[in-house]
Amino acid sequence: MAVKTYSLSKDGETRLSTNFKVKEFACKDGSDKILIDGDLVAYLQKIRDWAGTAVTINSGYRTKSYNESIGGATNSYHVKGQAADIVVSGKTTLNVARKAEDLGMKGIMQYITSGFVHVDTRTSKYYAKVENGKTTSVSTFD
Repeated sequence: MAVKTYSLSKDGETRLSTNFKVKEFACKDGSDKILIDGDLVAYLQKIRDWAGTAVTINSGYRTKSYNESIGGATNSYHVKGQAADIVVSGKTTLNVARKAEDLGMKGIMQYITSGFVHVDTRTSKYYAKVENGKTTSVSTFD
């Protein structure tokens, strides 16, 4: 699938999958434009189906200016519409990171202290654990 452009005002209520709507991926700065990768939605739906419970997107698409204002990575996948920071009700960050790995996701960062998992649709593998501001690359979440 590809990254598509949506409008929060026109498409916000549009279902992207069984459990996700366009508005859930909107930038926190209130901007109307939203970029969303269809592959990301498919992965998130698989995580939702596995969990059988709510998957909350803390951060989906970010405008470049918003990403800079919060100290996001320069080449953030959020700016490309290819990333989401998620919390899965009743699941630990390790449970979620392992499931994302099992599904074949290439970009996974387990934010242990903050309590969320970053997932993205990059094509080369990058796994990491982030604890108390320290990022450590890992080869697996086993």
